[in-house]
Amino acid sequence: MLKNNHEQKFAELAELMAVLELPAGTTCYLADIHGQGNKFFHIINNKAGTVKRKINEVLPDIDSKFSLELLKLCYYPEQFLEKKDIRNSFDLVKTSEYIISLSKLVSHTGSKLTRKDFDNSVARTAFPAIINELVSNSNQDKIGSRTGPYQRVLIQSLYKNGIHLQVILDLTIMFRIQLVHKYIINGDIPDRGRDTAAILDFLVDSPEIEINWGNHDLLWMGAAAGSRELICDLVRIQLRYGYSALLEEDYGISLKNLKEFAETSYTAAPAPGFYPGPDVIDSRYSAEELAKMQKAVAVILWKLEAFRNEELKIEAPLRSLFINGKGDLCCTLNNKVHRLLDQNFPSVDPEVPAGLSSAEENLLSDLVYQFKNNVRLQRQMKHLAHAGALYRIQDRILSFHAIIPVDKNGQLTPVNILGREYKGRALFDTLTSIYKSSFEMEDPPQAFLDLFYQGWKGRNSWTFGKMSMQTFARLIIEDVSTHKEKKAPYYTLLNDTEKGKRMVTDILQDFTDDRYSSPLKIYNGHIPVRINRDEDPVKAGGLVICGDGGFSEAYGDVGFVMVATSRRLFLNKLGKGVSVDDVLNGGADILPVTIWEEKYPDRLRLKDCNIGAEIREKITRITPPLDIS
Repeated sequence: MLKNNHEQKFAELAELMAVLELPAGTTCYLADIHGQGNKFFHIINNKAGTVKRKINEVLPDIDSKFSLELLKLCYYPEQFLEKKDIRNSFDLVKTSEYIISLSKLVSHTGSKLTRKDFDNSVARTAFPAIINELVSNSNQDKIGSRTGPYQRVLIQSLYKNGIHLQVILDLTIMFRIQLVHKYIINGDIPDRGRDTAAILDFLVDSPEIEINWGNHDLLWMGAAAGSRELICDLVRIQLRYGYSALLEEDYGISLKNLKEFAETSYTAAPAPGFYPGPDVIDSRYSAEELAKMQKAVAVILWKLEAFRNEELKIEAPLRSLFINGKGDLCCTLNNKVHRLLDQNFPSVDPEVPAGLSSAEENLLSDLVYQFKNNVRLQRQMKHLAHAGALYRIQDRILSFHAIIPVDKNGQLTPVNILGREYKGRALFDTLTSIYKSSFEMEDPPQAFLDLFYQGWKGRNSWTFGKMSMQTFARLIIEDVSTHKEKKAPYYTLLNDTEKGKRMVTDILQDFTDDRYSSPLKIYNGHIPVRINRDEDPVKAGGLVICGDGGFSEAYGDVGFVMVATSRRLFLNKLGKGVSVDDVLNGGADILPVTIWEEKYPDRLRLKDCNIGAEIREKITRITPPLDIS
């Protein structure tokens, strides 16, 4: 028993000093999910292949059949144990095999935790006293490779009293939780996939997942905050890719008024560009209905952009609309006149192209009301705002979605934000603060909403990374040269090793935080790396890892996951998505293939990580001071 407060403080100091020497936890980085739920949820469940790797490491002698069954249990524990044939197959022998194996796994993965954290995880189980007996290091002699009397009687008692499956479930969940310390989703969670709503719901309830915003996230956040332009663009995208059900079924946002408006306003067949692709199937509307609805909302969007193009910092081709001598609608792009492929725009007056009709105003007001008052959407977007940021510095890795604005020489470029210029980290800090504060207001100012829009697709956007988005041209202009979207200098410089290294070194220096160790590498995504074309995801002499490998089916159904452990950093290529049924009934899996790795010269410990700064702050608040150099 400690005699006085002085000794208690020394005991606390000793504990904190020891914690600093624990190995760093494992962090998984994913980018550009784009609504691909089957792959996303499976990667979360198989811990980016870490489950299989740990089972092979800790239990090298188990046979392949049991290994496969153990993997299924660890991936989908509730679903696996709910299967009637599985539940009935758990006799005493099988129960013993599972409990012994899982106990060893939990003991191994728990070795990275403090005793306090480990005990807390045990306390959250249904039978903590039993779990503690099975997994505590002091009981290793009782749970060795051979089942001794103590262990045999304990497991027999669990089985006899019918609580063996609950103990197996608790051990499995402990093992899963201990494997990965944190996930960082590096932007573009929604769009292009059917499972956007389910993924966002999952993130709301997953505090271990941190988020960097991408341009698609800013699109959805800005729409939920009330931006009329972004609401139109969001609806347009869902119609283009056949996901009307995402809006109408998942969110209850009715498109009935839009459909009626499109049918009565655009009687002629739209240009081919408005039709969904040949592989797009929408359960609610025909291809022509989708084309007309997309055209109707796109025209409203282009009018809004034409009216406010300076504030939005974008090009607005509709402003250059005119009728030539032949009576054809034309516009000017890249100093060249182009005849529009679609000539049927009855609601557009070339003399006043930005003017909305009363019917368009009513339709727009209806959509804005639905978005701003949608309970599910608002809950999700408020969480994105609360849990997200434009960048992270996590254990010496700087991550952001797309780019840092730089000039052609790689120097940080100032960007005007609400009348003041910011660059680099100061720019991202300022924008992050504005985006977060927008969701603390009932009606954010228009200037705040415009910053969501500029992030989505404006000139020099920090999350789009291109000079412009050429949707208008791709839909209704034949000349393919107008469809090209020029990349920002950040991306072009990354492909020049020496120039890229100089640029990235300056960026890392700008983002250095005195509280933590300086970031050593950058992880970003946004533009898919095409492995099948021999593109290298590791750039700038190994300083930048590009983590967008085409995660969703729309971009190739491949994808990457970067894993940072206490010993190394590695980039894995994923495989095609699998369903729960494929896994449980067919043994399917997504087993990542390592395509790059870098080992640390010394094992990364908590003193080198973000949490190390927090621990050192606690140490400095304790008196008497102790030398921690």
